Formats: sequence, C-alpha cells, structure tokens
Amino acid sequence: MTRFERVVRIRLLARRDRLVESIASSALRLRSAWASKAEATGDWRGLQLTIEELRNVDRALLRLVQRAYGICERCGRALGTQRLLAEPEAALCSGCDPEASSDAGRAPPVS
Repeated sequence: MTRFERVVRIRLLARRDRLVESIASSALRLRSAWASKAEATGDWRGLQLTIEELRNVDRALLRLVQRAYGICERCGRALGTQRLLAEPEAALCSGCDPEASSDAGRAPPVS
C-alpha cells in the first residue's frame, strides 16, 4: 500500500467512525421523535443519506483492499489525486460523475 493509500485509508476509517456515530445518534432521535411526524420525516431522510454515505466509504475501503482504488468504475481512468483528496470515497472520475464540479482531476486511461 502506498503512502497516499495509507493516508486515504486513515481518512476513510475516521469518516466511517463518524458516520456510524451519526447513524446511532439519528436512530435515537428518530425513536424519540415518532410523536412528531414532521420531525421524524426529516430525521429519517438524514439517516438515509448518512447510511448511503457510509456505504460509499465502505466501498472505497473495499476498493483499496482490491487494489482498484482511484480507478473510475465506469471508464477505467485514474480519478486523480485532487479528486481523491476532495472526495476520498469517489468511485467515478469527474467526467463520468454528473455531480462532480469539473474535469480538473480527470486523468488518461490506466493501461
């Protein structure tokens, strides 16, 4: 594992811990908020987003183990260091990800 991959792994694991704590906290809030449907609905949506974020982090950690980290899952291009630093759980290059802000991190295909 490269130094960069070790740094990313540490960042992903720290983020994962924060997400797990957030999910536990949200679950407790939801449990006590069932009396107020509006509040529970907002908390539920936030919990769903946090769970999806946790899944993305877990997938990035798996890609690290599989030696596929930093490679676009759609086109096979390298994601680029700047993109990975900005969004360590990214699975798509900025060209393939409609939510990415620019193509600045896009690199040529990996052979």
